Amino acid sequence: MAILKAGDLIRGELMELIQHLPWDGGAAEPARIWVEAADGWALDYWPAPGGTLGWCAAHRPPVRLPALECLQAARSGRIFTAAGELRWRVLDALAPRDCRVRFLGDRDAVPGSLLDRSDALQGLTAAHERYFLWGQQTELTPGEWIELRIPHRFQYPVAGRPRGVRVLVEAWRDALGETHFERWCGLEPDWEAD
Repeated sequence: MAILKAGDLIRGELMELIQHLPWDGGAAEPARIWVEAADGWALDYWPAPGGTLGWCAAHRPPVRLPALECLQAARSGRIFTAAGELRWRVLDALAPRDCRVRFLGDRDAVPGSLLDRSDALQGLTAAHERYFLWGQQTELTPGEWIELRIPHRFQYPVAGRPRGVRVLVEAWRDALGETHFERWCGLEPDWEAD
């Protein structure tokens, strides 16, 4: 049975929670992070709080910044692995507890920090799906995917130089097929994508 936990935290409590996640950059199944701010974003391997992330912004190449600096700037994010996902967003209207946080995983990776809401999963069924991520790779942009609708360049945290990348998603649905919860479980390269 999966664990669902949720709550509203003060920014410092969220940072403390993230610093104590059991997933680090050395795990056999690497954790990844997606964070967004008004002027930047990162999609990278999770290096643990003491590491750095590739921080991207429009009209400039990615730069390596301390992970904690990126987390402080972020308005939303998720740290995910096959074992679970911690997801949050900052909602100023909730101040001072302005960080709405949700954990969904196979085992409790955030003891004591959030309220157990696992009963909300009763009657739901988990389905595993794969979706292609944004962007196109060209001969002139090896290792980068360009998304013209945003517009951004992405360097996906996957091994090698695949033609495409898929996100692995676990969707929790009711009997009518409506999705109530979802979590990202990982990324996989696709060597044959067009």
